[in-house]
Amino acid sequence: MTDKLQLSTFIALTACVLFLVGYPLFMLVTASFEPISADGGLSSAFRGYFVLFDDIALLGNSMVVAIGSTVVAVVFGVGLGWIVARTNVPCRGLLEALIVIPFYLTPLMGAVGWALLASPNEGGALNAILMKLGVADTPVFDIYTPLGIIWVMGIYFAPFPFLFAVGALRSMDPSLEESSHVLGSNQVRTSLRITLPLIMPAILGSSLLVFVLAVGQFGVPAILGMPNGYHVLTTKIYQFVTGFQPDYAAASAMGLSLLTFTAVGVYLQFKVLGTKKFTTVTGRGFRPKLIDMRGWRLPLFAIAFFYIAIAVILPIGVLLFASLVEWITFDFEYVQFTLQNFDYVINDHAPTMIAIVNTLLLAFSAGAVILLASVVIAWMLHRSDLPGRRLLEYISMIPIAVPAVVFSVGLLWAWTKVPVVPIYGTLWILAICYITIFLPYGIRAVSATLVQIDKSLEECASVMGASWARVLRTVTFPLLAPGLWAGWTILFISVTKELTASALLYNSKTVVLSVAVFDLWAHSSFTNVAALSLIQAAIIFLALGASRIFGRAQGSPV
Repeated sequence: MTDKLQLSTFIALTACVLFLVGYPLFMLVTASFEPISADGGLSSAFRGYFVLFDDIALLGNSMVVAIGSTVVAVVFGVGLGWIVARTNVPCRGLLEALIVIPFYLTPLMGAVGWALLASPNEGGALNAILMKLGVADTPVFDIYTPLGIIWVMGIYFAPFPFLFAVGALRSMDPSLEESSHVLGSNQVRTSLRITLPLIMPAILGSSLLVFVLAVGQFGVPAILGMPNGYHVLTTKIYQFVTGFQPDYAAASAMGLSLLTFTAVGVYLQFKVLGTKKFTTVTGRGFRPKLIDMRGWRLPLFAIAFFYIAIAVILPIGVLLFASLVEWITFDFEYVQFTLQNFDYVINDHAPTMIAIVNTLLLAFSAGAVILLASVVIAWMLHRSDLPGRRLLEYISMIPIAVPAVVFSVGLLWAWTKVPVVPIYGTLWILAICYITIFLPYGIRAVSATLVQIDKSLEECASVMGASWARVLRTVTFPLLAPGLWAGWTILFISVTKELTASALLYNSKTVVLSVAVFDLWAHSSFTNVAALSLIQAAIIFLALGASRIFGRAQGSPV
């Protein structure tokens, strides 16, 4: 007989998740039909969509940027994944550790770094160096273009397909490739006809994830597109919501258009993956065989190092330089080093300390709530036979396909319409937003560990009379400790990095670090922005280091 506590918890969780996911989306739809006045008529009710259709180029811009950055990310990610997982390039372990660093950095930080590197004047480091060396008479690079946006987003989203590809390549039975070689195929033909098709689920899955992240990305298009008047849907939504006279109808209509594209992407992925078999892991043990690249080892190492240089070394290096000078110049005869930028953002810029406190509070609390809910939901999905548990899974996963900006607009409209629950303008609305959009990542992280734990361990406790809650507390939680450490780290970093949703929901008392960096960019110099960006990165890496130290005691893989 089903434990009454388990059943009641399941019903409560399902209702809670359905409310968190469904209510903002429902309010988003109603907001898109908000008329100018109560007697505005049908045309007034559809005004938000008329605004969208009048500026239909926004859709094209968003698709160009999203598709372009997805292609760049997948090419880099899958290529680097193959180099690290299947070839004998030197320093593979070090390369792998360095390649994933951009995952911990914000795309906003990358945009600021590349703005300093490739501004279309002597203020861009690369252009200044080339002109000083006499290689070019005029600036060569201009990052403030659609291609610049695609470039930055692509290289900072590349760790996602990289991690997908590395996992798939390492779990694939190498005998499949060996059979191809025995039949006379060379390495290139084997890679194209055997390896590539077999890791297609990883490629498609990571492509979908990158596309959803790219189509909902705000920071990079804002930094590199808005100064030249190049807008995508997210930047236009931001203008509609934060303008002097907010237009929620137009913002909601644009948000729904983003949701439509991501929903179509999810549907296409299921259709493609559902028609083919990709089984590569069998019951027979094996060790992935590395390919001896011989004379290609150093060129492949150079390719991997090139990515590390453009995604890590150059942007962080130029940010560090900019944060330590009085003004930005790459003529070293006039460079004056100083710590005044750090002194300003820490001591004189009031939002900094507020943002640090708010960010840490939200990252700890939202991460804890998500992990607790994820453990219970994952247990119900993989351990129980409760009817309707698949419905809970589907509802919980919806936020993966919904851009953060869509949820934030829905939440903004939803809670301004409920004055009896005054959470708008407080940290509560940000916490609700983070819990909703990051819940799927928590569930996936916990599920990945839970499915590796033998059910018999929990069944023994149940047979001995332990209730469902006690089984979770005394058996499941301790065994999940390594996965929980890893999941908490990912969630902490994700909340600390988040900008897109936060930019629409904050005020002066609820500002968070990413928003503080963005606002400082809009109202101050690049030297101060660089200093605050590095402080944000330092907090992320301190959290990562602390998690590694404490997690080792529990065997955490982070």
